Amino acid sequence: MSDIIFTINAILPIVLIILVGYFITNIKVINKVTGEKENFLSEKFLLKGNKLVFSLFLPTYLFFTLYNIKSLDQIHWDVTIFVLLGLIFLFGFGLFLGIILTKDGKKRGVITQACFRSNYAIIGITLARALGGAEGEQVMAIVVAFGGIMINVLGILSLTLFVGNDENGIKKTSKQLFFKIVKDILTNALIIAILLGILVLGIRSFIPLNEGELVFSIKNDLPFIYEVMRMLSVVATPFALVIAGGLFRFSAAKGVVKELVAGSIVRLVIAPVLLIFLAYMFNEWGIVNFNNAVYPCLIAMFATPVSVTAALVASSMGSDTDLANQYVFWTSVASVVTLFLTILICKNIGLIG
Repeated sequence: MSDIIFTINAILPIVLIILVGYFITNIKVINKVTGEKENFLSEKFLLKGNKLVFSLFLPTYLFFTLYNIKSLDQIHWDVTIFVLLGLIFLFGFGLFLGIILTKDGKKRGVITQACFRSNYAIIGITLARALGGAEGEQVMAIVVAFGGIMINVLGILSLTLFVGNDENGIKKTSKQLFFKIVKDILTNALIIAILLGILVLGIRSFIPLNEGELVFSIKNDLPFIYEVMRMLSVVATPFALVIAGGLFRFSAAKGVVKELVAGSIVRLVIAPVLLIFLAYMFNEWGIVNFNNAVYPCLIAMFATPVSVTAALVASSMGSDTDLANQYVFWTSVASVVTLFLTILICKNIGLIG
């Protein structure tokens, strides 16, 4: 019962905030200028809000999360490498799935992304802490630093490979497509935020200590900047979910049932079962050395629903936003069951305490 309550408490708030965004958006109000009824939140506002989340709130959240890691000195390389290889495998699996399911390039990239882009930042860190304690949170924070970069790079690749047209609809050459992918990676706000977070942690290791405290830190010496980052980070998750809810269309699921079901099964069933099983077997064979603080991290990376960022990135890069939003909503709902079963099985075989 405690497992059920924990999982519901972790996932249900996300679903409910998405629904809040949906219902707020669809409340009808009278435009005082035209006298016509319109949605309370306009599509223009939602698209602007989408850009704001992607360019400011989420990057600040990721940087702030990394900034609050004490040190990168004790990197769990075996966990990190396993997660990175797992993400690459899911990317390849997603590419194959997207190609066989649809000929629509805008859908193929979204399907691919749904297979590997989990809610590692919003749900994952909290889940790793709850299941693995302080050590689990530390392992997860390190994995987020490297896994976050990989996820965002693969996200750009998946959404660019199949949508190779310029603004005028003209097909790009291979050279043009390559440079576009490189440009999108180098200018991606989420990747930049993660890299800056890693850079700050690297610099921190050279700052001398005074009675166990850094002689200089943003938190202690520039608290107004730290507080601004904290406040923006607090806004990131709820605002992103409200925007996702506003862009959500229940009717959009009718035409993409096949894609939605297949991608959701990979994200919530195949990914956790296969990769956590492989981690367990590698540990048994002595290839890796995973303790009970590692498996909560693997659950957080591979068993959580599709991240709301997937919908935001899809929208910003001209892919199928409706399908991306469907993935975010329905995998979040279904994960109440699948996450519970994953946690229960892992507990019963002794992978988590």
